[in-house]
Amino acid sequence: MRRYVIALLLLASSTALADAQTAVPDPARVDPTLASPLPVRSFQTFRTEMLKYYALEALRNKGLKLQAADGGTLTAQDHAYLQARYRAILNGDY
Repeated sequence: MRRYVIALLLLASSTALADAQTAVPDPARVDPTLASPLPVRSFQTFRTEMLKYYALEALRNKGLKLQAADGGTLTAQDHAYLQARYRAILNGDY
């Protein structure tokens, strides 16, 4: 009798576990875009982001050179120039 009860409990728990596993749908079957870990981006978007990155890096280097030429601090005119150039880069003027 004990064996039958234990076998019945094991059978019930295994079917409940199998039902629980199939209740969650596979994301790749529901939406194929969820299967990829990275978002799909075009080459043009990548190129634009890289151009922006390089322009910001060049602006940083120029700012450091201006700061070194001014003796460690930027003049108000240099600061205004760098700030205007930074805003232009963020708006898409590389």
